[in-house]
Amino acid sequence: MATTLTSQYLALFHLDSLPGNQFSRLIKQFGSIRAIAEASTAELSAMGLDCEQIEAVRKIPAVTNLPRKTEQILDWLACSDSHQLVCYEEVLYPSLLREINCPPPVLFLVGNAAALLKPQLAIVGSRHASTTGKQIAFWLAKELASRGFGISSGLAAGIDSQAHRGALSVDATTVAVMGTGADRIYPQANSTLAKQIQCKGALISEFNLGSPPAAAHFPRRNRIISGMSLGVIVVEAALKSGSLITARQAMEQCREVFAVPGAINNPLTAGCHRLIRDGAKLVDSIDSILEELDPLLSFQLAHIKGNSGDLHQLFAPVNRSGLGEDEITLLKAVGFDGCHMDTLVMQSKYDVQTVNTMLMGLEVKGFVSRKAGRIMQLTTPLQEEPD
Repeated sequence: MATTLTSQYLALFHLDSLPGNQFSRLIKQFGSIRAIAEASTAELSAMGLDCEQIEAVRKIPAVTNLPRKTEQILDWLACSDSHQLVCYEEVLYPSLLREINCPPPVLFLVGNAAALLKPQLAIVGSRHASTTGKQIAFWLAKELASRGFGISSGLAAGIDSQAHRGALSVDATTVAVMGTGADRIYPQANSTLAKQIQCKGALISEFNLGSPPAAAHFPRRNRIISGMSLGVIVVEAALKSGSLITARQAMEQCREVFAVPGAINNPLTAGCHRLIRDGAKLVDSIDSILEELDPLLSFQLAHIKGNSGDLHQLFAPVNRSGLGEDEITLLKAVGFDGCHMDTLVMQSKYDVQTVNTMLMGLEVKGFVSRKAGRIMQLTTPLQEEPD
């Protein structure tokens, strides 16, 4: 059963005399439905509302008769525990998304709403990505997710899909921001992927149920992808692409923007090169991303812990290495010049069996390799993954 707050948001969401962007501006300015209703006539007039609109919003807190289109949403919410509506003033609403100029007042959600609390990194790129681009997107998502980040993207073909799959490969959370209603999957080819995302993360949309994949929806979707994230990583993008729109919106929202470089004659990396030229951070390792995010990350984690009760305990803390203390110690002993097994045993002070066991784990995770009896540390492991 929907809460009173949900009903109030839906009533305002469906108020014919109030365009969606005005609802967004009102909730951003006043912070709650009650504060909007209690605002003075002068304050509401200053926000661009006419007399009819002012009268309508003041009636919202006492709303009893909901329009049929609102009841349809309430029916959708009631039919599954995984269907939720996350309102702007609720704890589960992404804290960073509240800060953007035009935050969506409500998010239709399918899946686990607590996934929205996790510090997010967005990975976006071309729908027509190269094999290498897909590998990089998968690997970046996998490595960042294993360190405790949630991965956000747009459920599109190509880079977006591989970003979601990379997070899922380590049983981590990922959030897909949709350009359709939350009850419609686009593209249809990603229906199976969408179901997998629901299990560990969430599908979210600001658009009403049944909304089609209209062209105008995707730039609006992109501002949510960037707005809820600490930073946006662009893997492959042509000079005219939606990914560059996301990156530009991220810059306007004061988010970090990262770009993966590529061959100078590859049109799919031309957009990334332009971003780097314009000030985006060049990605050449996981650390090149993490070192830029530390200040924002510390702020968001403090906010989550202060405002979401025990919900933050659902997630492991973000850590820079993704390794246990013993593995970090062993990796430091290997060094970037590499070493032989006997030297490693002596320097690490572990016995041979323990060193062998940990090395096997580090090899599987892609941190070391063994060549001609010598153990070498890897900095940018790539794995070929299926589409």
